[in-house]
Amino acid sequence: MLLVSPELDEIIALSDRIAVMYKGQIVEIVASAGVSREYIGLLMAGVKPAEARKASPTTVIDTKVERVF
Repeated sequence: MLLVSPELDEIIALSDRIAVMYKGQIVEIVASAGVSREYIGLLMAGVKPAEARKASPTTVIDTKVERVF
């Protein structure tokens, strides 16, 4: 199922994985368990995943999920 919503809390609560897009490109696919709103917001704003991870250290990244960027 595909869920599109501007509500990050809703997306995190209802999803197993989240694909974050910026300028029409998927920049990261993350597991919703342990991801922070701040991390998703940084990716949505165009911050590269490595930089966003440094800026949002509380985010748990599932290494089994494919990184696109």
